[in-house]
Amino acid sequence: MTYQEKAYILRKMKKIATVMLFTFAFAQTYDIAEPDFLEEIESKKDYVVSYLKEEVKRIKEEMENFEGEVLTPARENRVYYIDPTYCLEEDIYYPEGNEWKILYPKGYCFNPVEYIPYEPPPLVVFNPCRKAEREWVHEFMEENEVILVASGCPVKEVRKQSWEVPVYYLLPYLKKKLGLKHTVSVVSIDKERKAIRVEEIKTGQ
Repeated sequence: MTYQEKAYILRKMKKIATVMLFTFAFAQTYDIAEPDFLEEIESKKDYVVSYLKEEVKRIKEEMENFEGEVLTPARENRVYYIDPTYCLEEDIYYPEGNEWKILYPKGYCFNPVEYIPYEPPPLVVFNPCRKAEREWVHEFMEENEVILVASGCPVKEVRKQSWEVPVYYLLPYLKKKLGLKHTVSVVSIDKERKAIRVEEIKTGQ
């Protein structure tokens, strides 16, 4: 590029810069369109409060209608046992100095029943909405300390009943672990067999 060509381009750039400067200097200005952040929050307050109230109401209704995992009534009396033996899926380590050593290797199996120093109260899984099951449980509680687990009966209905102990609800993992299918089921520890004992009890409908 020649000296004349460079000078020509430089003059053109100066002219363009001058035009841009005057354009920005004398251009019309406008107020910021976005509302103030605090004003925006204040304007949405009623909506947010209304929404939260509806959400709380919905959650309460869901909780009141929660009934846990549903089991069917037992058609006969029967007893079955579950082997709770568990095998480790990975190594368990412990620290020794600056090293980690294997305490229990992957594949090591143990039965938790062997480590329970006492027999805990039995779990009684039942449907509190069924009169016959309710009556059977009340009678059973007269001579036994129990842990009550409800199945298939909404919380709002259980609230209307009188129970001297807390009533928990049957969740999927417990149903699967114990192989539960029917109510009433009395779940206890059999130390002699080193197993979990499940007794299904047929009650009147």
